[in-house]
Amino acid sequence: MIKIFNAAVLDKINRPLKIVRNIKLPKLKKDQILVKMKYTAVCGSQLFEINGKRGKDIYIPHLLGHEGTGQIVKAGDVSSKFKKKDKVFLSWISKDNFQTSKILFDYPNKNKSLNAGPVTTFSTYTIVSKNKVYHLPKKISLKKGVLLGCAIPTGAGMVFNQSNNLEKKTTLVIGAGGVGLSSILALKIKKTKKIIVYEPNKKKILLLRKYMSDVIFYDDIKKIVKTNILFDYVYDCSGITKSIELGFKLLKDTGKCIFATHPEFKKKILFDPYEFIKGKKLEGSWGGKVKFSRDLNNLTKLILKFKFIEKLYFRRIYSLNEINKAIKDFKNGKNIRTLIKLN
Repeated sequence: MIKIFNAAVLDKINRPLKIVRNIKLPKLKKDQILVKMKYTAVCGSQLFEINGKRGKDIYIPHLLGHEGTGQIVKAGDVSSKFKKKDKVFLSWISKDNFQTSKILFDYPNKNKSLNAGPVTTFSTYTIVSKNKVYHLPKKISLKKGVLLGCAIPTGAGMVFNQSNNLEKKTTLVIGAGGVGLSSILALKIKKTKKIIVYEPNKKKILLLRKYMSDVIFYDDIKKIVKTNILFDYVYDCSGITKSIELGFKLLKDTGKCIFATHPEFKKKILFDPYEFIKGKKLEGSWGGKVKFSRDLNNLTKLILKFKFIEKLYFRRIYSLNEINKAIKDFKNGKNIRTLIKLN
């Protein structure tokens, strides 16, 4: 039975993550599950946490990561539906509103605790709340399954669960990161009339065009404004308040702007009330309003339909020891989803 593990820890704001070794595993509580991690990925949320853009962080030092795959080692509840060696994916999206017992570790060689939320994934093993763990669909690999933790449910969920009659609609996706790309793929499945994408990273556009010749890409938002096209749906996946504001302005009077990203702490969004009076709608999205019990089958079909998914999302695989380089490359737009192999 494994007794220790290694993890990347946020020890100080605006500093590289610290690789901490030989962290002792505490005894599992009934509502917790021990998972041997295989893969995880870097998301924009982690960049915000590391850079202190989520507000004051009272839990430092703490573990990070909210999407990943692995195998069950042990469940705290012996009657759990999860059994040893079951392949699973982990997600910040919960099955329910269950509040887990607090997860704490002893910081090796330091007289203080190492905090962890109900799901963390930047480690070789992890203890997770039972409502953050899902059986991995049989046809999905541990590598591709990472996308089920955040990017695909969030991006595709906005399309599947918050949009209608897309065959007749003109749509705009702002930001072609992991969430934005997932929205684009979902729009393609829905046979959307027109898909336009704004992505400032020109190299990323060149890559995406190889696989999606039917999608119109722009690297300058001003060029989209000059087309005078108004949109039925705008999906903002940028996490930038100004982009959400602009997306709302580019709507038809009957249109809807949906955003799933969480902008920087204390940033405000400004709108002209008259735009709402005309009929425009603005809607937030908590994980694409996904319920895996209902939506997992459609999300799995999306992954299986596009054979090029790995080539698009994962340009390179990093080790846990390379996590700070992985974060830097992700921040610089070198990867759409930065994949980290843990075991």
